[in-house]
Amino acid sequence: MSRFAVPSNGNGSFNLVVIDDSELVVDTGNNNLTFQIEFGHPSAVSSLTELLDVDLDNVVPVIDGGTCPVIAPITTKTNFIHDFTGKNGSFTSSLDQLDLTWSLTGSTNTLLFEIGNVVSANPLLNTWGQLRATNLETAAGTYPIQVTLTDGGGFTDVCDLSVTYSYTPTIIFTPNGDQIVNINNVNYPGGGNQSVTQTGTMTIANADNGYKLKIRGQHLGSTTSSWSTTFNGTIGLTNFSTGLLNQGQPSENNTAETTFANGTYNFSITVDVLSLPASGSGLAQSLGQFITTLVP
Repeated sequence: MSRFAVPSNGNGSFNLVVIDDSELVVDTGNNNLTFQIEFGHPSAVSSLTELLDVDLDNVVPVIDGGTCPVIAPITTKTNFIHDFTGKNGSFTSSLDQLDLTWSLTGSTNTLLFEIGNVVSANPLLNTWGQLRATNLETAAGTYPIQVTLTDGGGFTDVCDLSVTYSYTPTIIFTPNGDQIVNINNVNYPGGGNQSVTQTGTMTIANADNGYKLKIRGQHLGSTTSSWSTTFNGTIGLTNFSTGLLNQGQPSENNTAETTFANGTYNFSITVDVLSLPASGSGLAQSLGQFITTLVP
C-alpha cells in the first residue's frame, strides 16, 4: 500500500497527503523527500510529470517519556545512576532511536559523570543512555546534572536533575563481637585468676570526622565480694588501659577517648581478672569492651 496519496479537490487542484507515516524519520542524512507526480487527463495527448521536493519536518526528541527522573539518594558504592530512554519521534519502533546522541551539558561535572552512546546487543558492552559516575565511590554531596538528547536533525531535549550521595557511617569489628571480653563465674565457676585476649580488625567507613573509641571496664553481677580487673587494648598504635582494684559490683572505669579516621586497623583487647569470686557467692562478671561514638 502506498504511504502517500494525491486526492483531487474537485476543482482542478490536488493535495499531497500522507496516509501512512511509518518509516518516516529525521536522521543525519538528507531529510528531503522527492515525489514524482504524473498528471493525466482522458482528453490529453500525453501526461505531465512533475518532481516535487518536500522537507520532512523534524519533531523534538523525548527523554524518558517526557518526565525527568528523580534519583533516590545513593548510599552504596556504585557507578550506575540511571538508564535513560530516548525517542526521536518516529512511529516505527525500529527507527525511533536512530541517530540519537546523549551528552552531559550545563553545569555537569564531566570529570565525575558520563553518559554512554554505545549500542550493543551485549549488555556488558551496551552503554546507550546509561548515566554513570566515573568513580566507584563519589564523594558525599549533591551534584547537578544536565542530560541532553540530540536527534539527527539537531533538535534537543534536556533533562535537569540532581544526584545525591549520602553514605551511612559505619564501624565494623571483625570477627564481630571480639571487641567485647566477658569473664564471669558462670564460665569459670571456681573463680580465681583468669585472662582472655581477643584480636581482630576494625574498619571505619563514611565517617567524615571519624569515630571516638575508648575501653569501658565494668564489674557486674550479684555477688557481694570484691575483686580486681585490668582492661587493656590497642587499636593500631594507640594503647588503652584502665582497671578496677578491689571493687565490687556494680562499678565502672573508662579510658580516655581517641578519635580514629576512616580506615582499617588491627585491634586487641585483654581482660585480666584477679581473685574472681566463685559462683557460690553469686554472679560475678568482668566486662571489657570498646565503646564507639560517631564524631558529628
